[in-house]
Amino acid sequence: ARLESKGRKVMVRLQQRVVRASLEKWTEVWEAAKAVQAAEEAEAAEQARLESKCRKLRLRLQERAVRALFERWAVRLEDAKAERAAAAEAERAEAAEQARLESKGRKVMVRLQQR
Repeated sequence: ARLESKGRKVMVRLQQRVVRASLEKWTEVWEAAKAVQAAEEAEAAEQARLESKCRKLRLRLQERAVRALFERWAVRLEDAKAERAAAAEAERAEAAEQARLESKGRKVMVRLQQR
């Protein structure tokens, strides 16, 4: 009976060691899994931050491109306005010259008729 009792105590101790070792192993696995998950979450947060920054930069570049396009259009519009104004001024000058010559021609005709 004494040996059986001692044998049971040894078995209990061995089982406790096995359970303790298994618990330590699973604790290590759990801690490793938590560390991996934390690293993955940090990586996902960094990815989201970089994507947001990339979107903002892309929008800024698009804004600059649109602004440059509108500035070019504005320059072209101003050039076209200046060309139209110059053409209108040339037409006015030509019409004034034509009127001056017609007036001079009428005066010459009147003089010739008077003679």
